[in-house]
Amino acid sequence: MLELTWGEVDLGDHLLILPMPGETDGHQILRLMTGKQDIYFAGDLYHHSLEFAEAARNMRWAARKSMSKSKSVLMKRMAGSSGLAYFTHISNAYAVVEQEQVEAYD
Repeated sequence: MLELTWGEVDLGDHLLILPMPGETDGHQILRLMTGKQDIYFAGDLYHHSLEFAEAARNMRWAARKSMSKSKSVLMKRMAGSSGLAYFTHISNAYAVVEQEQVEAYD
């Protein structure tokens, strides 16, 4: 079944859907809370590793203001939870080592 969602949705079993517009207005990511760290499955929020070094870099088709805001929100959440993130278009996991600074992990 399909259920449309808006805002943050608790799926149970330590899984949350979080709204992260930018790629599209309805773009969402998944947060898994493991107890030691949070893991984010962030889909199309980032498309290339250059976007980590240059925070204002976004895809031409994206809603730039909302995408930049969503990236900032994700980085703050990751820094606060020692989180790792996985992205559809980028290999490896990423972690925030300092506010707004990201490091890749194999």
